[in-house]
Order: sequence, then structure tokens, then C-alpha cells
Amino acid sequence: MATPYNKILILGASGFIGRHLLGRFGENHHYSSVSGFSSTQLDLANRQDILQFSDSLDNQSIVIVCSAIKKAQGDTQETFDKNMKMTSNLIQLFKCSHIAGFVYFSSAAVYGENQANMAIDEETKVSPATYYGIAKYASERLLMKVSVEHGDTPLLILRPSIVYGPGDESEPYRPASFIRDILGKRQITLWGQGDELRDFIYIDDVVSATEQLVTNGQTGLFNLACGKAYSFRGIIDNIAAVHKEKPNVKFQPRTRDKVDQGFDITKLYKTLPDFTPVDLQEGISLTYKCIKEERLKGGLWENGICLK
Repeated sequence: MATPYNKILILGASGFIGRHLLGRFGENHHYSSVSGFSSTQLDLANRQDILQFSDSLDNQSIVIVCSAIKKAQGDTQETFDKNMKMTSNLIQLFKCSHIAGFVYFSSAAVYGENQANMAIDEETKVSPATYYGIAKYASERLLMKVSVEHGDTPLLILRPSIVYGPGDESEPYRPASFIRDILGKRQITLWGQGDELRDFIYIDDVVSATEQLVTNGQTGLFNLACGKAYSFRGIIDNIAAVHKEKPNVKFQPRTRDKVDQGFDITKLYKTLPDFTPVDLQEGISLTYKCIKEERLKGGLWENGICLK
């Protein structure tokens, strides 16, 4: 498919999502150039790095931003300030460059982790309750404003739900961390009965949807989710079925009310009619296989991605 651009640049390419995006876009021969930059190669908090990076951009460049200070690194005023500084510097790319498009990975955290809603869609009112979620939403709004002011530079904002899969080492209380605990015969602690519902989307689905949206020149806001909700206890049960051994699970009293959340991905389905999310059981099985092979044999990973 012909595109109005031929250069893909991924910021945050050493992270979980960034690594997989770099691999997928690198396999797509529609693009003449696909480059990835880690925080050590390009510090988004450093204005000078951004200005130097802008020299490599032209009107056939798409910039994809996956970089952020994650909540797991501390949900504090300090991390909020760092994330906003990064966004402030990113805005300079709009002001000093003429690019074909900009893709910003936001987060479902903008909807509020304490807001019960089993049909979250792109029209759902945002209500971020963490420094991370507030920073993500503020960044969205700033980028939207600057995009318009800078000649309507095409902007695509993506809000993924809980992303899981091989290579995920970023956060606890996720499928990959549960798998590592089970393989390591460590106890898993679940809050309450682990029955709160969440949407879990496999990393390949995030990458595939992103690639299609970018290649098709889509702009605006999209939630990236599988459209089905599962409990954390259900995740453990799926892993146990693959592992064929009962895990050691401890249930801890909740410190706050149970909140269920699910997503309505009608917009994504209408835009990408062939989008078919990986079934949770299959995704868990693939993740388990890769993590187990890594532990038993080693040498099966390249740039954080399990070689199949």
C-alpha cells in the first residue's frame, strides 16, 4: 500500500511496546527507513537532544512515541514533572519540524483506575486519578493543541488497556510477572479474591493495530483493547492450566473498593474490520512458552522479543 511517508522513527524503542513495534515496522517493506531510539540514545527530557533529533526529520517522517516514566517507577509529583518535561520537549518537534505525522502512546489510565465501567469507549469521560494518568491526559491535550496550531499536523493518539506478552518486564501484577513467579515457585499475592475485571490485550495485537492505523493514515483517538474482560484470578487459572501445577496464591484484603473495567472497541473494529484479538488462553500459552524457554535454554531472545 502506498503511503505519503516512508520513514518511521520510534522513540522509546527499548521498552516493551517499542521493541515490538520496531520489529514489526522493520519487517514492512513499504518504508525506506525504520529507526528506533532508546532513552540512552535520545533523552526526551533533554531539550538539546530533541533539537538535534529534529534535524533528521522531514515531511515523509512518522514519529511514534512510546517513551514515558511508568507508574511502576513511582507515581509521584516528581515522575509527573518528568513526564510533562518530556512532553514539553516533544512539542518542539512540532514547532521546528514539518513531519508527516505523530503517534502518541497514551494510556487507559486517563479513564481513572477507580471508575467502574464495563463499556469504556473513546467518548467515555476521562477521570485520571494518578500522576501518571494525569500526565498522559495533559500530554494528549497539549499535543492536540499544538498539532492544530502547527498546520494540522496529523496526530494519532492510542490508549492501550493492559498489554501483556513475551518481553514484558515493566510492571508487577501482570500476566508475565505471574508466569515468572509460578515458574520460580514464588507465592503470588492477589487483592481480595482477584476477581476484579480488566481488559488484557496481547502485544502482537497492539503492534498489528498500530501498524494498520499508521499505514492507513488514521488520525484522532483510538482505544487499543481486546474488548473482553477477565479477572486476575482468571489469568492465574489460565497460567496454571498451561503449567499443569497448582500455583501458590495468597489473598490479601483489599485496601479500596473493587472496580471492574471493560472496553467497547466498536470504533477500532469499524476502522480495522479484520482486527481479531488473540484469545486470552492462546496469549497466555504463547507468553508462558517464551518465558519458560528463556529460563530453561537461554539465547531465545533478541532485543527483548522471544524468537519463535
